Amino acid sequence: MKLKFHILKIFLVLSVLIPSFAYAEIKNADVNQVEEYIKSGKYIVVDVRKPDEYGAGHIKGAGNVDYYDDNFESLFEEKYSDKNQSYILYCRSGMRSQYSAEILEELGYKNLINMTGGILAWQDAGKPVEK
Repeated sequence: MKLKFHILKIFLVLSVLIPSFAYAEIKNADVNQVEEYIKSGKYIVVDVRKPDEYGAGHIKGAGNVDYYDDNFESLFEEKYSDKNQSYILYCRSGMRSQYSAEILEELGYKNLINMTGGILAWQDAGKPVEK
């Protein structure tokens, strides 16, 4: 009887834990790590700042989807429909991109990297931007 009880407890614990592993893990990376990821060619870079901020200077090749747009989720899904692709998100300081990653995780995106420090850290490190 004790064995059956322990098996039932294990089953219940696993049934609670397993769904949590199905979600993506949002990884934080500093600008040097992000630069290496970009060089690998395996990542899509997305700037989640407002269009005027993006226009003032962004990482070469980065797309733009405004976190503050009321349709952020649908705009992102339209532009970047592959939820298994790897994405690097950044903003001005790293907060909007973190929030964006959390939203995208809920939408089923699996491979998300938040660039800590945002474009400010990128520029402080002397990394290039384009306009």
